[in-house]
Parts: sequence; C-alpha cells; structure tokens
Amino acid sequence: MREMLRRFLLDTRGGGEALTFAVVAIILAFFAMAMVEPIQLSRMNDKVGILARYALILAESRGELDEAAQSDIRSRAMSVGMDPDKLNIRFQAMRDDGSIKEAAKRAEYGERVAVQLDYTVTYDRITLNNLLVSSQTRTVTLKSPVLSSVATTHEREGGG
Repeated sequence: MREMLRRFLLDTRGGGEALTFAVVAIILAFFAMAMVEPIQLSRMNDKVGILARYALILAESRGELDEAAQSDIRSRAMSVGMDPDKLNIRFQAMRDDGSIKEAAKRAEYGERVAVQLDYTVTYDRITLNNLLVSSQTRTVTLKSPVLSSVATTHEREGGG
C-alpha cells in the first residue's frame, strides 16, 4: 500500500496533483460549512437590531409600547422570517430625574424611553467528530443593545 501511494504521488502524469487538489478541496469545503453558522446568526442579529430600532421609534412617538405597538413589532418580525413567539420585548420609561417608572406607566414628553429585544434561535450545527459528520441542536438568545431616546408624545396622563 505504501509503495503504491509513493508511486502515485511521484507519477509524472499528474496523479499527485489531483490527490493534492482533492485534499485541499475537502479542507475548503469544511471551512465553508463552518462559516454557515456565524453568517446565519449574524443575519438574524441584524434583524433583531432593525426591529429594536423600529420599536424605539414607536416608543418615542407613543411614550409607551402598548399592545398595538407590540403586535405591530411582532407582525414585522414575522414578515422578515422570525417567529414572533420567540421574541421578547422590554420597554422602560424613565422620569426626568432618571428613576424608572412602573411597568404600566407611559413616558411623558421629554422623558426617556428604553427598548431592548431578545430573540431565541434554535438551529442545527453541523460538526465533524472523529471523522464523522454529526448534527447538534443549539439554542442561542440574541439580544439587541438597549436603545434609549426621548419621548416625543404630546398626550398627558389624565386626559390632558
């Protein structure tokens, strides 16, 4: 076997180059497979960031993220291929002195609003273990940065 391999590699008709090309092609294929996971997660993270910016615009203009606004965010998530049930929307309104308002309170004009979205992704990761290709199911939570701005709503609490 060893002699046959040596003759194949030293053959001047190009057999050694063909074997080398095949080995390099296989190695490059594994690198390409390894890049699928980070690219998919990066694209999904971009979608979460875009939705978070949209949620911040709604929070700025309304002073809160009520059920209608959250429903709108979830429908946009569905339109970009995300599962709305795996999306967690967090909203906070802060007074002028920096203290956080209760969960049900809206931000008045000039007060700060903050939004953060979490999205849980479950995917299959293809790995190479002991020269066998296997698949592992992984779950990752992608978080947008906490985005904050100033509320521009002109409605006042108590009907004013």
